[in-house]
Amino acid sequence: MTKHFGALTVACGFLVAASAAQAYPSVPAPLEGRTITGARVDAYDPSAVMEYDPNLNLTWLRDWNMNGKQYWWTQMAWVQTLHVGAFTNWSLPTALNQDGGGPCLGYDCTGNPMGYVYYVELGNLAGGPLSNTGPFHMASFEYWTSTEYPPIPDWPGQAWEFLTFNGATDFWPQYYELYAAAVRPGDVAAVVPEPETWAMLLSGMALLAATWHGRLRQRVARRS
Repeated sequence: MTKHFGALTVACGFLVAASAAQAYPSVPAPLEGRTITGARVDAYDPSAVMEYDPNLNLTWLRDWNMNGKQYWWTQMAWVQTLHVGAFTNWSLPTALNQDGGGPCLGYDCTGNPMGYVYYVELGNLAGGPLSNTGPFHMASFEYWTSTEYPPIPDWPGQAWEFLTFNGATDFWPQYYELYAAAVRPGDVAAVVPEPETWAMLLSGMALLAATWHGRLRQRVARRS
């Protein structure tokens, strides 16, 4: 599959040197699977519907193709109302670097989330092909980000995208139909009480119940 590095890309090529600085760990920790309830499982466990990325402190929806190929604004509307189990607050990944700089244009842009996953966590190479998808359901295609490209006179609306078939970060008219990966901040497991926490809660409730029962018996005894 060919791609569109034309006059616009050449004109903006200086962005690569200015924005490609990596701010995430160079030696990544492994991804961690999360079930529909947020329970911790292995990254490749069949019950995992989400993947927690400890390097980015983000939770990815495991299926990057859930909503099919859609216009940019359609994908933005979809992800803003997405519910995965009880979890909301989803968005498309940004094209900006961790420090807010960028976006980086071209190959080896490991400062943005999708570039980091593609290159550093999955070990794919610039120029492609997509050789490792990890635990994700990921196509060798193009994915929208949430970042709009600055308006250009006489051009349609643009938005940044990531190309999984060759590892490039680029921008493209918003009326093209691309896939969209959903991501949310933090770890969904952090909002699910651990077994030890449940045990403490139950013990506390039992103690309160016993205390209340004892006081009730004392009141009944006084009245009688």
